[in-house]
Amino acid sequence: MMSDEKKPKNFYPISFILPDKDNKITENDINRRYLRITKAFKQYFPSQDSDIDITINGKNFLCEFKYKGKDASKDEKERSHLLKLKEAMNELDLKPGDSIQFVQIGNYKFKLSKIN
Repeated sequence: MMSDEKKPKNFYPISFILPDKDNKITENDINRRYLRITKAFKQYFPSQDSDIDITINGKNFLCEFKYKGKDASKDEKERSHLLKLKEAMNELDLKPGDSIQFVQIGNYKFKLSKIN
């Protein structure tokens, strides 16, 4: 492991696979062209609506991120955030049940690749 003093300022060692073991990418997710960002991965995303830079197969996409909290006054359970991939979804060529590796390459910038 690299010490903090030796890490370059642009060092982003974060990598994770979506979805977590209790979830899966569904036909509905694919048709709606979004990924659900569940509790296990919320820490890697903004705490408000934002645009997220996504790179897939060397192509760059600006994707809308929708922050979904819970309304304590309505006693709601915590909701998944949404990463709206739109055109980027075609580049991933996802099928229900597939997984995606996220590698952080910058501040709220990720490289995505489908895992077969």
